[in-house]
Amino acid sequence: MIYIPDIPLVDFAAQQAARDKLQSADVPEQLGALAVRIAAIRGELGVELNHKHIVLIGADAGHAQANPAETKTQMQAILDGTAEINRLATQHQAPLTLADVGMTLPITDPSIQSLRVAQCANMATGPALVITEVNDAFMVGMNIGSLEISRGMNLMAAGAVTSVGGVLPAIAVAAVLGQTAVAEIMPQEDPFDCGLSIAAQIELIEHAISINTPEKIDVIDVIRCVGSAEIATLAGLMLVAAAGRVPVIIDGLISAAAAYTAASLNPAMRFCLVAGKRPIHPAHTFILQKLGLRPLVDLNTTSQAAEGAASAFDLVNQATDLLLN
Repeated sequence: MIYIPDIPLVDFAAQQAARDKLQSADVPEQLGALAVRIAAIRGELGVELNHKHIVLIGADAGHAQANPAETKTQMQAILDGTAEINRLATQHQAPLTLADVGMTLPITDPSIQSLRVAQCANMATGPALVITEVNDAFMVGMNIGSLEISRGMNLMAAGAVTSVGGVLPAIAVAAVLGQTAVAEIMPQEDPFDCGLSIAAQIELIEHAISINTPEKIDVIDVIRCVGSAEIATLAGLMLVAAAGRVPVIIDGLISAAAAYTAASLNPAMRFCLVAGKRPIHPAHTFILQKLGLRPLVDLNTTSQAAEGAASAFDLVNQATDLLLN
């Protein structure tokens, strides 16, 4: 049994005060709604989210389509400062936290927190994780979140560093938690180009669900059977951030699956979420609909490394400025 932190209820007084302040203002609907949401999360009307943090969790899935070399290349580019997320972090003066919780090809570097708690197995042949690995991954995420909050974080962009094959567990998690057929949340063409036809992806995910038989109402068991270390870690990270009234901007499909996981454990979590980039995969769209979120940024990228979430920082600044003036 993992610890699920309490998340404060929406501050309805701050929410209404924000609505009242913007009632006569000529502002775009989506920007005004974002301002109201942030006021409700933070519990105050005039707030400067000037301690933005970007947290990236690195890990590899265990199925055959995962590509550990791709994960290592992505992480190395971030360490070298050449990735797009580095530019966004610099632009917004946002600290960039990197953690390895299960990369198959780890990188030894002081800039990466080596918190290796799980080495995912092939979900097509058995459970992706054992229960202790799931618990440890959640706790690692919570510890990272607690540390970042202690350093002043009041807005978080969360993403994953993994190969394109890492999206398959995210699709599986969405299908099981959302109690929908896998085929219903699959595209006609694969935007991630993970090396399998769409029909083969559906077959793999359905097979993994069939042989592992996750308990649909047991979120931890779902992650154990068909999830991944980065999903579990990100979910723990998001739960602690929400408990600290820190708005969480989710990024791509993997980050969205983690948010759905966290919200399934504590429904109050969904009110602390902000959607970053527009989905390019139906499973991502499905999750955002389940969470009641509309994306802020039209960014057509397959990256899961919080680029869409960090790109939304500018809109968050604009939204909070509406309540400061």
